[in-house]
Amino acid sequence: MRTLILCLLLALPASAAPPKDKERPTWFMLEVGAGPAFGSGFSEDPVGLGLRSAFGVGGGIGDIPLRFYLMFGLRWSHLWADSQTGFQVAELERDTVDVSGHLRIYWLIQRLRLRFDIGLGGSFLTSSTRLNDLELYSVEDDRFAVYLGGGLSYRLSRRFSVGVFVETAIPTSRPERDIIATTSGLNDDGGDMGWTSLTLDAAVHF
Repeated sequence: MRTLILCLLLALPASAAPPKDKERPTWFMLEVGAGPAFGSGFSEDPVGLGLRSAFGVGGGIGDIPLRFYLMFGLRWSHLWADSQTGFQVAELERDTVDVSGHLRIYWLIQRLRLRFDIGLGGSFLTSSTRLNDLELYSVEDDRFAVYLGGGLSYRLSRRFSVGVFVETAIPTSRPERDIIATTSGLNDDGGDMGWTSLTLDAAVHF
C-alpha cells in the first residue's frame, strides 16, 4: 500500500504538467519584410521596392484554430517611372511612408497559417519629377488610408515563421489634380494614388 501511494504521489506532478509535444503559446511578434511595390493608383504605373516592419500582440481563444493580433505597422515604398512626350523626358518618383494599425486574423492548418489583415492609418506621399535632367518639381500630400492584405505564413518553430503577404493601400482622398503627372506630360486618370505590394517576411514570436 505504501508503495502504491508513493507511486501515485510521484505521478501527480507529471500528469499536471503540459504535454511536451504541445508548444506553449506566444503573445507577441516582431515582423520585417521586403519586396516589390506597384503604384496601382498612379497615372504612370510606377514600380519599385517596399520595406515593412510590424509589431503585434495577441493570441488564441480556446481550442479554435484562429489567432487574433493587433498589429502596428510602419512601411516605406519607393516607386519610379519614366515618361516621354515629344522632346520632354520626365523621371517620376513616388515615396510613401505609411503608419497604421491593423487587425490580423490567422487561420491555423498545422504549421501553415492563412492570414488576413484590415487596417487604418496615415499615408504620407512625396512625389517628384525631373524634366530633361534639369527642372525638378516636388509636392507632398498626407492622406488617410485603408489597408487590406492577405497571405500565407509557415511556422518553422515556436519562435520563428516566414511568409508571403500581399497588401494594398486605398487612400480615402486625393488632390484635385495630380500636378506631378500633368507636369510630366501625362493625363491624370483620377486614380486613388494608392499602391499594392508583395512582401516576403520573417517574424520572431515571443
